[in-house]
Amino acid sequence: ASLRGFALAWDRVRALLADANAGPVTASPVLGGPAGRASCGNAVQRPASPLPQPWAERFAPAVHTLLAQGVERLREYQDETYAQLYLERVRAVHQAELAADPQAHTGHAVTRETARWLALWMAFDDIARVAQLKAAATRFERVRREVGADPEDLLRVRDHFRPGVPEIAALLPSAWAERVRRWDAQRVQSGRPSWGWAIRLPSHTVAGLTVLRLLASLRHVRPHGSRWTEEQRLIERWLGAVGEGVREQPSLGLELARCGRLVKGYGTTHARGMGHLLRILDHLSHDVLAVCSAREAALADDCGRIVPPPAPVAPSAPKAQTLHFVPRRKATVDPSEQDIGPHPR
Repeated sequence: ASLRGFALAWDRVRALLADANAGPVTASPVLGGPAGRASCGNAVQRPASPLPQPWAERFAPAVHTLLAQGVERLREYQDETYAQLYLERVRAVHQAELAADPQAHTGHAVTRETARWLALWMAFDDIARVAQLKAAATRFERVRREVGADPEDLLRVRDHFRPGVPEIAALLPSAWAERVRRWDAQRVQSGRPSWGWAIRLPSHTVAGLTVLRLLASLRHVRPHGSRWTEEQRLIERWLGAVGEGVREQPSLGLELARCGRLVKGYGTTHARGMGHLLRILDHLSHDVLAVCSAREAALADDCGRIVPPPAPVAPSAPKAQTLHFVPRRKATVDPSEQDIGPHPR
């Protein structure tokens, strides 16, 4: 009970500091849970309040609810500025769709798909996010229900972390992150395993919960990290392709917007999905059927076993090769075979 009270009090203070108008805790019915696609809905999310002005006037009413949920998610994930960036990004796609389909025959489908997958992508998982989800007060209640523990039973929860170089480098500036990655690569080349720090954290204790809260506070340094920079760059690239696709053909823009679904999970799952998305953007972004079929094949590739048909790839530039010139050795002649006299006629 004391631990529950500590967690609830922490959440309450944080909510008051972040948003004076915070409401009760609930889950998002459209975005699928505030934890994103990899966290199974374990986070704390407030009900989506109405889309604030002047943003409500800039979007069709049909997408207000979805946008409001995205704003709430990103406000909890990072801050108000990040939530406003989300609206600005969706607004650019919405304007392109209105220009291509003024009568909204598709029901603003491109805007809806973009808003849904953009909110999930912008709230990508990292150390701070995982710790935030594990420290949520509602998580302990859910675990208690899952194990069938009675209210008077003592519940012990131990979380296992093993942050490695990718997770640490993600929070470091790009120059520092590159040095850390090179150091780890040299370590692997020398025959040693990749560096990792195994942590077994008793989350049921006040000390363990405090550590989780401290890890969650790393979200404040997140915008200065190398992964943040890379994720934002890739997001802009995807949104640019969606906008170009809408202007070329609304159905193409819709299929490209749905490709945001490929970016999900953590670690190798995230890297694999990102690889599928980049392949589509690099080679198939002007063919509606090719984008659709490649995306569906990639979604079926949960374990990396299914490989979509290869796309035509431009021949790569020839690689430079070093040529070594070795002088030819002079041939030696046996003195007994030397011709020292005139040939007989």
